[in-house]
Amino acid sequence: MKCSTVAAPDSHDTLRLELIAVGIRLHDSIAEPSRFQSARDHVVNFCFDRLLPHLERDERWLVQAEECVPGGGLLADAIRVESRAIAAAVLEIAGAAEPCEAVAATRALHALLAIHARHEHQLREAIAQAGSAPDKAS
Repeated sequence: MKCSTVAAPDSHDTLRLELIAVGIRLHDSIAEPSRFQSARDHVVNFCFDRLLPHLERDERWLVQAEECVPGGGLLADAIRVESRAIAAAVLEIAGAAEPCEAVAATRALHALLAIHARHEHQLREAIAQAGSAPDKAS
């Protein structure tokens, strides 16, 4: 199997910065509760439009990575668990009734993305060391 460490179209860093940008609007709704629903929906739409599709692409890459890296399955499984936690955080944001709840869940989501990015980086390093990497762009 041909493998490479090509990055996905949306990097985790870009997604985290975009999450911060939409999260600021959500945070501002604490002081202006009339803007909460719109701000929350904006964060949720970002997650459904940009973040969750990225995680789906990651899953296809992880299947390939498991085949390319001896012992890569453990790290791939950890990344899958993180992906499920990220999806759960998105649902928590969507169901938040108060601005503070939504902001807390958004901050947790940001932290989960940082961990996810680090583990994916570790897997890419292992792939490079093994001499073959799955094509993450496919």
